[in-house]
Amino acid sequence: MTVDMSGTPGGKATFEIKGLFKPMKLDEIKPGSYHASVEIPMGKSVRGEALIAKLTVDGVCAPAVQASRLVTVEANPKDQPMVMQAIAKKNEPVEVVPAVEPTPAPQVVVPVDKPAPDLPKNPAPVSYANITLTNPPDGANITRAILVRGTAEPESNVLVNITYSNGLSGILKLSGQVASQMVAVGKDGKFRVGPIALEGPLATQGLEFTIKAYYPDRDEHGTAVVKAKGARD
Repeated sequence: MTVDMSGTPGGKATFEIKGLFKPMKLDEIKPGSYHASVEIPMGKSVRGEALIAKLTVDGVCAPAVQASRLVTVEANPKDQPMVMQAIAKKNEPVEVVPAVEPTPAPQVVVPVDKPAPDLPKNPAPVSYANITLTNPPDGANITRAILVRGTAEPESNVLVNITYSNGLSGILKLSGQVASQMVAVGKDGKFRVGPIALEGPLATQGLEFTIKAYYPDRDEHGTAVVKAKGARD
């Protein structure tokens, strides 16, 4: 399994997958590019686990980053060697599966003296509650900290990404990620992230913050997006 991550050069990077890997080192193969290649233990299985990467530079820890999709590893029941690869980059899907032939679908045998049963029709698509970001409101001014609140399908998982940009280009460009966090929605359908203090580069006057929330493990992501402006006192 290979994992690639990009970030500030000269740091110490690790990744982990609960139930599969404890924190594993990522080597910096070139400035700002971190890489690891590890062997998945024989017989290990995980389903829907998050791949989390962390970076520390000069003793300062950046917010942990999670791959945009959850990781699944299916063990080969015959305990034969498995060939598998996962590439985890920011906002790219991750899926790990064994290199084995799929099991044929079972056949339905109908006795000749009985009429064939009606085949089930295609089920109606499942409808999930839309994600709504209630705070901050779109176009709001943020002074000291970002506090994200929203509503979604009760007891679901929502991934919240917060990025920033000053809208400039070249050497004047200032952009990056504030946080990427998976949150569990409560039984009341509410979730929150933060408050996240606006310090260092995040305290720059006029930054535009983009807050995106979506279901990472569903075909219908139900994405909600709001934008806000940094306005220091």
